[in-house]
Amino acid sequence: MISKINPSEIIVSHFKTFRRDRGNKFDWVSVIFQIALAVILASVHVLYFKVSDDVVSIVVSVASIIAGLLLNLMVLIYTLVTGRLRISRSNIAILEEIGNETIANIAFCILASIVLVIAALLNLTDNCYINIIGHYLMIFFGVLVTLTMLIVLVNFYTLINNSVK
Repeated sequence: MISKINPSEIIVSHFKTFRRDRGNKFDWVSVIFQIALAVILASVHVLYFKVSDDVVSIVVSVASIIAGLLLNLMVLIYTLVTGRLRISRSNIAILEEIGNETIANIAFCILASIVLVIAALLNLTDNCYINIIGHYLMIFFGVLVTLTMLIVLVNFYTLINNSVK
């Protein structure tokens, strides 16, 4: 049962996309930037800002909508990568690689959106310690979702721009 809900493959696949120039060399700077930015922004936000119930409602709604839209985008990219859309022969290898990376990034973003919703709901409890943890996780995963969506946007643009119309 646990193996069916284990998200580790999605997380590993997402971080494997941080390779330089589609090669084997890993881009640690990008990974550290993504995680460090999320940690710093979450820490600052927890220390200096409070989260209201209205903000929690908005975050839950937005994260749920993002997860749903990304799921539809994943199906579109899967269709592109599996060859159901026409791609010029010269671009097949690179578009397949970018497509697979984009699918991994979208899956990670959906997973992070689900955690973001759960973290936002933790802010509705009466326990101040759970509120602080929920607040921190909400900002942390909000930043991760935002940065990963930017990666998906760039990759999706590359895929669509290089496919035959």
